[in-house]
Amino acid sequence: MPAATTSNFANLVAPGLRKVWSDELKKAKPEYATLLNTETSKRKYEEHVKVGELSNAVEKPEGQPTTFITPTISALKRFTQVSYGVGFRVTREMYDFDLYGPMKRMSRQLAESARDRMEIVGATIFNDAFVTTGNIAPNTSAGFVSTEALCATSHALQGGGTWSNRPSVDVDFSLTALQAACDSLEGIVNEVNMPRPIKPVLVVGDYRYKWAFREVLGSPNKPYTAGNEINPLVDEDLKWFLSHRFTDTDQWFVLGSKPNLGLWYFTSKAPTFDPGDDYDTGDAKFKTYFRCVVGYDEARGVYGSSGG
Repeated sequence: MPAATTSNFANLVAPGLRKVWSDELKKAKPEYATLLNTETSKRKYEEHVKVGELSNAVEKPEGQPTTFITPTISALKRFTQVSYGVGFRVTREMYDFDLYGPMKRMSRQLAESARDRMEIVGATIFNDAFVTTGNIAPNTSAGFVSTEALCATSHALQGGGTWSNRPSVDVDFSLTALQAACDSLEGIVNEVNMPRPIKPVLVVGDYRYKWAFREVLGSPNKPYTAGNEINPLVDEDLKWFLSHRFTDTDQWFVLGSKPNLGLWYFTSKAPTFDPGDDYDTGDAKFKTYFRCVVGYDEARGVYGSSGG
């Protein structure tokens, strides 16, 4: 008959530690939830399909047939889930000698580890925005067109030609640079070169951009001028958001509203707190486990610069 002490130890310690873990995990709203479309998934991978777009309507002479175009699947994007986990163990001696305080701290750190990794994964889409090879999560850096970065100066149009969502020469954030970004989003075209303007709503940068964002977006007067010129961005209702996970402190972005964004964060398994026993040592073991993936399919709705 198995020893009751081994099978009961983890269950004895788990309730209090689970509550500490749960409270810590819920403490702060994740940054990625503000910037990305977040959805739950029940599949190992999600696939988004892009259908070829129709050109402008053409003239139909009297008595002549209508021109028909057969829709085609022009691109496919797959988001494959990635598993993450970490754990710690508690000896029977630690529990018996009334050291529950350190155990609570370990449980809190377990939640912090999960939350931090989820934030890192979420920020990858921006940290890899100017390259075509991801370095943290799979399928992050390439959208429907695998050879293009999220922010590029020459995205290929299916109907011929190119479009851009990045300055020809990268620049630091400024009033002039922000105006150019807004113009770029307003001038977006679809795959057959028809205007599909996107209203800029959110400026995003490293937390050290806070002061520049306030100067440019928070003043009724034009910043950096001696006169009393009106700030032309005052009525644009632009908000700003600071990230604490950007690996490049100079990069900045302007985003359209979420319905126009192709930035995705899929979670197929929310973080769990799981107890268990080690038969040989009698230790209790605790771990967290979750699955998620981040990536983009459509680059429209995002404008970015890696800084000057």
